[in-house]
Amino acid sequence: MTDDRSRDDGRPRRDVPSYEERAFQPKRRDYCLAVFVINESGKLHQQLRTMASFAEDTDIVIADGGSTDGSVDRDAVEPLGVNTVLVKRGPGRLGAQMRMAFDWALRRGYAGVIAMDGNNKDGAEAIPRFVSALREGFDHVQGSRFVPGGISENLPISRGLGLKLVHAPMMRAASGYPYTDTTNGFRAYSAAFLSDPGVDFFGTCFPAMNSTTILRSGRRVSGIGLRKFRSRDAIRRPGRFRARYRLCAATSMFFAHFSRRVLDASIRKGRHDQRAHRVHGIRRGKRRVAALVRRILPLHQY
Repeated sequence: MTDDRSRDDGRPRRDVPSYEERAFQPKRRDYCLAVFVINESGKLHQQLRTMASFAEDTDIVIADGGSTDGSVDRDAVEPLGVNTVLVKRGPGRLGAQMRMAFDWALRRGYAGVIAMDGNNKDGAEAIPRFVSALREGFDHVQGSRFVPGGISENLPISRGLGLKLVHAPMMRAASGYPYTDTTNGFRAYSAAFLSDPGVDFFGTCFPAMNSTTILRSGRRVSGIGLRKFRSRDAIRRPGRFRARYRLCAATSMFFAHFSRRVLDASIRKGRHDQRAHRVHGIRRGKRRVAALVRRILPLHQY
């Protein structure tokens, strides 16, 4: 069991959940490939078989969020080339899994980490390109379906609209980098960036937040094209309606903020009565949006 909450070396304390390390092999490569999973059974094993010929320059580590389906048992994953399995025992969700994996990678002395979901939706052929970019000195390498060489298969229309019209533009404005696929979890980070005390990567370890700060820290950023695919059966599942509700909630928050800025500018110019619009417009609208978001998009502990 490992918990890195106490530090005695003078560096900033890392907010890392407690986790269990199951190492099957020692460190063999300079880079590791962290695969994030929770109950991905058949998908994970198929992905590992596909990755075998592309991940020869990395040590594969599975960052498990608490699977109960036996998918990360030693007998199931060690024959498929997995070096280590990390099992999160503390609180948190995906962000906590990321802090766990990156903390472990830094402790073991890797020069960089490639992050990848374990749901068998990412093209493993991009792994060598991530390794090459890290070797060239890039600190953050973002995979994208929408740059030359990228392929997107069966992307739901609602998700595509939310990504291209809301999420990506907001991330570009906040970071100053022309991101195109900001929700894509297939990315890589250098150890120098992960351990930079001025960035405090382990403060939140929420990918979107770190993507907006990396350029301001003077680090090098790059993007590579990759393939991401979904089965048509997955698109037809009832879960797609929940995704649309979440898209509506996120869009409502964005436009509520935008509308408030426009209205404030209008008030300053004397076009509307300040008290009436502030009290009966903005505050009431904010309460309604907040209630909608709490109901549809609960705030998870990252």
